[in-house]
Amino acid sequence: MNGIQKLNVQSRGKAGRCDSFASPTDRPALRRVWSAQRRRPCSTHSSNSKSAPWNKGRLTGQKRPLKPKDGWAIRVRLQLQHRRRDLALFNLAVDSKLRGCDLVRLQVNDVCVGGQVRDRITVIQKKTGRPVQYEITEQTRASIRD
Repeated sequence: MNGIQKLNVQSRGKAGRCDSFASPTDRPALRRVWSAQRRRPCSTHSSNSKSAPWNKGRLTGQKRPLKPKDGWAIRVRLQLQHRRRDLALFNLAVDSKLRGCDLVRLQVNDVCVGGQVRDRITVIQKKTGRPVQYEITEQTRASIRD
C-alpha cells in the first residue's frame, strides 16, 4: 500500500481534523496533501457543493417582546382559524409567562378540576425547580372551556 492509499484511510482526531496513517518516510512527498487535509474537517461523505447555513439571512438571538397590538392580532387569527388548542396555550403563555418547556408539560388536570377551569394554578418550573403560582384570566378560562 503506497502513501496515497494510506491517506484515504482516515480517522477522526482529537481536534476534529483528519489524521492519516502514512509513514514518516512519505512525508516529504505528501506534505501538500496533509496541509490540505488540516484545513478541512473530516466528513463521512465528501461533496463538492457547499451548502449555506440554515440560518443565513435570518435574525438570530433575543427578539423584542410582543406589543399588545401583536398579541391581539395573534389571538384574532387563532380564533378565525378555529385553532382552540393553540389559542388556549397562547393565552396561558401570556398569563403565566412560563417557559415553553413548562407550557407543553401542562396537562388538563393541572388546569381543570371536575369540568371547571381553576382560577389559580401552581406549576413547578423545570429549569429552576421552583413553584410558580399564577392566576388564569377570564378570557383564558373561556378559551380553555371551548
